[in-house]
Amino acid sequence: MNVLANENRLLIIKFITESKEGVSASEIAEKLNLKISTVMSHLEQMESVGLIRFDWKRIGRGRPLKKYKLVDNYVTIDLDLAALARIPNKEELEEKIFTYISLKRKRDTLPVSLTVEDIIKTLNVDAKTALVLLDYLTEKKNEVAKMLASEVLEKFKNKKVVEIEKIARELKVHEYWAAKTASYLESKGLYKVREGKICRIEYEKGKEKTGK
Repeated sequence: MNVLANENRLLIIKFITESKEGVSASEIAEKLNLKISTVMSHLEQMESVGLIRFDWKRIGRGRPLKKYKLVDNYVTIDLDLAALARIPNKEELEEKIFTYISLKRKRDTLPVSLTVEDIIKTLNVDAKTALVLLDYLTEKKNEVAKMLASEVLEKFKNKKVVEIEKIARELKVHEYWAAKTASYLESKGLYKVREGKICRIEYEKGKEKTGK
């Protein structure tokens, strides 16, 4: 049921049903304007619960592609009410996300690719809870950036220019998350992002006035 409680996965299923030959991950990404990594995450989750399967198809002389199809047009859902009751509410969800991010950064770095298995291992939660958390992290990446942004503002409050690579290093996150955080700060009118760096708005305005 959790797998179906996602708008993008429902759109993927709809797209798959429209093709008799099946569709590839790249076709789904192009059709729905999603990143291929996001599509692959959705497909893996749907495949893991038996909603979809794939066949290898060769197009011309190129490499064979995975073409995804529904296992069946009709699905019987067995509800585990006890497990459903254990799924965290929004407040608990955000708390667990904060804990997960904090633990990953404390132990190593926050990776760009997040998995159910890693969330289970890090937080010691069941698979259904981990799947809900992964959905949140996948769909709400700006929330993660928002979480990290306050730390960037504090840590670099006396800096006019900071390299995104340095942000990643200091915050102990993959450079992807540092770039997302930089974009979030730019969207709030606090920084400009250029050439792999964030520059304070007042510093940029000063440069424009002096012509440097």
